[in-house]
Amino acid sequence: MNERNRDRILQGLNRKPRAIVKLLAGTVVVGSGMLQATGCNKPAATEAPVVAPPVVAKPVVIAAGISPKEAWEKLVRQAQTEIEADRVDEAQRQMDALATVYVAPKLPDEAQQKELAALTKQLQDKRKALLAQDRAAKLTEAKNLLKEGKYTEASAAVSFVLNRAPTLEQESLAKSLNSAIDEARRARNLMQNSMRFLASDNPREVDAARIELPRQADVSMPLLVEASADAAKPKLVGRALSLMVQLDRPALAIPAMVAVLKRPEQKESWPDAIQALERLNRPGAGEPLLALALEATTPEGQIAALTALSKVTDTPPRTVVALLPLLEANGPALAAALMACGQAVQALDQTDLTAYRNLDVALSAEDEKRLAALPQRLLKLAAGGEEGLSPEAAQQAKTLAIATHLLSAEPLKGVKVLRAGSELPESPAAAVVDGVWNTIEPASMWCYPVTGRGTIMLDLGAERTVTGVRIWNLNNASAATLGWKEVRVIVSIDPSEVRSPKLGLVAPAPGVATTADYSVTIPVNFQRGRYVEVSANSLWTTPTGEGNSGLAEIQILGF
Repeated sequence: MNERNRDRILQGLNRKPRAIVKLLAGTVVVGSGMLQATGCNKPAATEAPVVAPPVVAKPVVIAAGISPKEAWEKLVRQAQTEIEADRVDEAQRQMDALATVYVAPKLPDEAQQKELAALTKQLQDKRKALLAQDRAAKLTEAKNLLKEGKYTEASAAVSFVLNRAPTLEQESLAKSLNSAIDEARRARNLMQNSMRFLASDNPREVDAARIELPRQADVSMPLLVEASADAAKPKLVGRALSLMVQLDRPALAIPAMVAVLKRPEQKESWPDAIQALERLNRPGAGEPLLALALEATTPEGQIAALTALSKVTDTPPRTVVALLPLLEANGPALAAALMACGQAVQALDQTDLTAYRNLDVALSAEDEKRLAALPQRLLKLAAGGEEGLSPEAAQQAKTLAIATHLLSAEPLKGVKVLRAGSELPESPAAAVVDGVWNTIEPASMWCYPVTGRGTIMLDLGAERTVTGVRIWNLNNASAATLGWKEVRVIVSIDPSEVRSPKLGLVAPAPGVATTADYSVTIPVNFQRGRYVEVSANSLWTTPTGEGNSGLAEIQILGF
């Protein structure tokens, strides 16, 4: 090949630096393969070609004595394979090697030159397509970095796009992002003062920060995430976490809250992080918290992760199976592990563990063995039959045993009426806890005028675990009686507290004294509290819409 023709072929490749081609003793090395000519047209022993794997293609090995045409075809096929796999640099090396196949005065024929031109065009198009993908990916990255408050990194991503021949649309978006980054930087500088106020010991300055920071949530959220990692300022961490809940940016807030639980130096802030995750009430924390609980190196860290896991909305389906080893041992994390399993069973309806109901995980032989032993273990723990077992662990074991139907919740004893919205003298509110439901006697039922307030609060005498409220409707044959229909139940530690109301529907009473149980149980999902408020949201109607309302009996189920 003369120099002019050789240069003409090489210029059409539009390539990066050429692969090194060695010409030693009649041997041409191409990529990881060889073109061997052993002189005087004497073919060497033929080597079997290396077959490329189906996914990751490798440079072909050319058998000794192969003709230039065959070598050309192999290199072209390999280059096409690399282009299709988006490995443009590998493709370029194969195309560089094409320039060494023919030795002057022999030249590629016209068909081969057209093939090379088409391959070069294909490689150029692929490079353009990949570059377009890179630009689009960088624009997305810049948007995400802007949301995270990483302005320097966001600017670098935008510059990458602008320096690589963007489309008009991409250029416009990149410039808009640059403007947004500049504006966010200015706003961040102003917000720094509010962040200093948030860390203040002056209540008025703290209140001012709590008002100002939510006004520009996109700017203040990254600052709050940064503040939440300050182990030296636990008060600031608690305030930052609380504001993160208010701003409701779970994509940023949840990783930051979980990160607090990962840091041993932030142990003082763990309760704040657990409370923030519960209040945020957004999915996304379940799997990270379970992983953290399994990886924790200290009992305190494990307990904190498990406690948080028991309060989030997206408990992973594998929770119970993953925590089985903790349930087998009477370690310090037992109570927290039982609580997390109780939450999983209720949230995911895994109430029949021995039948693997809704577990949706692959079980090993060891997992199956542990699940089979779990019922007896829970019953023993619930009965307090383990030496050194904490009362909390026994309580959580009982919760899990009831949730999985190993035990039944019983009516609590000693329940008294704390107050009622209204009552008739002949049918006092205290009658709802007298133990009598199969009667039509007014003295054994709570009645009040329908114009009165249909609410009653019961005192359990001490903080207990409530699993449900069993209600017998007002049982009076009189047409002037309006029984309850829609009912709201609230369990609280303080009589003035209102949280997590549960709703239910109560059927009308039969209107006669009967032994057939017509009660309705409203599930409460194992809430702890001393006081239970039961209220009527609506009543069953009568033709006149006048008369009395009330209930025959109420039982609080739990332990």
